[in-house]
Parts: sequence; structure tokens; C-alpha cells
Amino acid sequence: MRRPYLWLIVAALLTIHRAAAFPASQQDGREFAAKLRQATAALADAGKATTACRDAQSFARRFDANDVWLAQVEECFAAVAEIERDKAAACDHYAAAAEKYAKARNDGKIRSVESDIERTTKAHARLSCPRAIAIVTVKAASPLTAQDLNEITARVTAARMQLVENGPAARATCEEAKRYAERFVANAYAAGVVEECFADVAASEKNKDTACARYQTAATLYAGTGASEQGFTQSGKQVARMRLIRARLGC
Repeated sequence: MRRPYLWLIVAALLTIHRAAAFPASQQDGREFAAKLRQATAALADAGKATTACRDAQSFARRFDANDVWLAQVEECFAAVAEIERDKAAACDHYAAAAEKYAKARNDGKIRSVESDIERTTKAHARLSCPRAIAIVTVKAASPLTAQDLNEITARVTAARMQLVENGPAARATCEEAKRYAERFVANAYAAGVVEECFADVAASEKNKDTACARYQTAATLYAGTGASEQGFTQSGKQVARMRLIRARLGC
């Protein structure tokens, strides 16, 4: 069994997802993450790692139910089960993690958990687990709010920073922005922000034709933003900016 894969799994657990109505403080979040780090550090000793996972579980249960934290604990136990070559237990924990992440995806106050669902379902499939994972259906989409638009824009900003330091990671962050936007009723401005993200990636890869086409699509989306939609007041400036970018590229 490949140990490096397990370290990647547990490292992914350390991303704390925040909810606006979450009664735990930021300090509580840091303490919870520290407990998961202890489990990661103890993976060489299954007994100690199990104790650390249980400690994180007990800590999470001190607060109102939080599916993301509980899902991270399930992944913690799954990693230990893989170390112990206990396939049945690992399968059960990965399934429980995926199901809890899927429940959390309906909460618009947290960051997207789609990558978490994908990671845990892939781990479940990798082990050829016998039972299917019960992924809950996404509830009807709600209208995009100003805060939601800020979340999408923040992901695109992060992608641009990654273009400087780690180009390949930027595309994945654009995809995350796209998945987050798709959780809401279609919004032309938000779709334009996402399209521009992919255009920036194409431009960084010296793929002029793709970049030009995607910047044009972004401009069209910005121009199509309705007066009642989030982003309408900025849409005119964004259309003009796309025109300048395309001109600089020689589109």
C-alpha cells in the first residue's frame, strides 16, 4: 500500500472550512486543525494516530454539528485504517466522509466541498469498496449574493497569484471558482469572472487563440449582466477592460 498517498489525504484534511453561523471561534478552528496535524505526525504508529483522531472527534463534538469537521475526522480514521490494511474500516470511513461532505455542500456559507467529495469518493473507489456511497442531492439553487460573488472573485484572485508561483495549480483554482458559482442561480457577471480566470491561464500558457476567445466570452457575459443581478454596476468597466486586454494580446 502506498504510504505517500495517505500523507496527501491527511494533509488535505487540514484545510478548515468556515461557516458564518459556526459557534466555534477561529481559535477553536486552529485547535481542531492542530489535532489533525497530530494524527498526521503519528501515522507511523497506528495506535497513536487513532488516539489523535479520536481526540479530534471529541473536540468537534463539543460544538454544534458541523458536517465538514466530522467528515475530516472520518478521513483521519480512514487513513489510519489504510495503514493497518483494514480495508473494510477504510471503506466505511471514506463513505461516511463523502456523505458528510455532500451534506455540507448545501450550506452556502462555507467554501466549496466538491474537491473533498471527489477526493473521498476516489479513495473509496480505489479500494474497490463493496457498498455504494449515498451522495445527497443538491438543493435547489439560490440567487447569488454579494458575499457569494466576493467568494468567487477571491478564488479567481488566488488563481492569478498561483500563475506567478505555481501555474498548474491556477487552473484547479479556476475550476473551484466555477464549481462554487454553479451552486447558485446562473449569474452572467459571475460566469464572466470565471471565464476570465480560464482566459488568464490560457494567456499564461502562451495559448493566444484560446485566451482571446475566452476573454471575448467573458466580455459577452459581463455585457449580458442584468440590472437586477449582482455585478451589474461593475459590468460596463469589465467589458472595457476585456477590450483592452484583447488589444494588448493582439486578438
